Amino acid sequence: ITMHVVARTITSNGTILISRGKISGGSSIVLLPEDFNIKIPGLVADKISKEVKVIIQCFYEPRN
Repeated sequence: ITMHVVARTITSNGTILISRGKISGGSSIVLLPEDFNIKIPGLVADKISKEVKVIIQCFYEPRN
């Protein structure tokens, strides 16, 4: 994942589901702002989460 010009390799477990000819997948990852050189201003630091949970959902369909 690349954020604020900082690239990180992320590994996570996920789920793939095949139902009625359609394929879907999902996963979630937790990111830390400091890993991407994102500075949280001291004024709001206690009001913002230290971790960001990213939920990934993918839906695939056959090409025509």
